[in-house]
Amino acid sequence: MDFIVLLDMDGVVCDYNARILELAHTKLGLPLFHPEEVKEFNPEYMFEEEHQKAVDALSNEEGFYAYLPPIVGAVESIKEMRRFIRDKFGEVIVCTAPKKPSKNPFCTKEKLEWLAKHLDDDFANNAIISRDKTLIRGSVLIDDKPVVSSALTPVWEHVHFAHAYNEGLYLPRITSWPTWHKVIIPMFKDYFEYAERTREITPGTFVGSDRFPRGILH
Repeated sequence: MDFIVLLDMDGVVCDYNARILELAHTKLGLPLFHPEEVKEFNPEYMFEEEHQKAVDALSNEEGFYAYLPPIVGAVESIKEMRRFIRDKFGEVIVCTAPKKPSKNPFCTKEKLEWLAKHLDDDFANNAIISRDKTLIRGSVLIDDKPVVSSALTPVWEHVHFAHAYNEGLYLPRITSWPTWHKVIIPMFKDYFEYAERTREITPGTFVGSDRFPRGILH
């Protein structure tokens, strides 16, 4: 695998905000907000400070991650992306941060079961569960978090899956899943053309953009 697309889950593949806002309304009796109204990365900040801990705690309940709805268009488009990337000597791999086990011991298991149910066993079996995505090698990370930073300088390019809370940060943006190709293909156009021409790429050469032969991405 020479070209790796890493996919975040919450807010990219599945709709974390839609579920937690619905539960805040049905379980806590709080006002019902639409996910598009969320202006902060942490959706509990939509509510008064006195309710924020209770809203956040909803995501620690058993079954929370099991019943997240897919983002509109995600399932079909991600499978389409994988077919395209695999044809270019690459792979699409889910890379998701779990809740701390001390807070939610069900999270990792439920995320993997979600992937097997909504995508397929390959996505579940190959998924990377890590609280620090900068440690993971890849070519591009599609993530809704405004800034992904931690222990290392990442080798991947960060592409936002668009939400109100990550606007204005001058990163490439996928505004909806059916338009993924309008962002990813132009970004790495030279690589995809090179892969198509040669069909004999040395494994490991195209993990990060700094590892492309001169003239491919620079």
